Amino acid sequence: MTCGGVTGGYALLVQNGKLTFIYNWLALERYTITSSKPLPEGKSTIRLDFTYDGGGLGKGGTAILSHSAHCAGHIRV
Repeated sequence: MTCGGVTGGYALLVQNGKLTFIYNWLALERYTITSSKPLPEGKSTIRLDFTYDGGGLGKGGTAILSHSAHCAGHIRV
């Protein structure tokens, strides 16, 4: 799944069997979360939770990537 373009956006994908989230902030910063272990076989529920810091546009927050209730990783953006 992707949204955006060259100058900004995000992607949520499975790459080499591992869950990956990429956030491109105005082509100035790129943040990536990749799970340390491959996704298990069968169905998984994939989730990305973002907690915004608030205080105006572009002030950042924390992204948490998970699958089937197991945390795959987190990052400050």
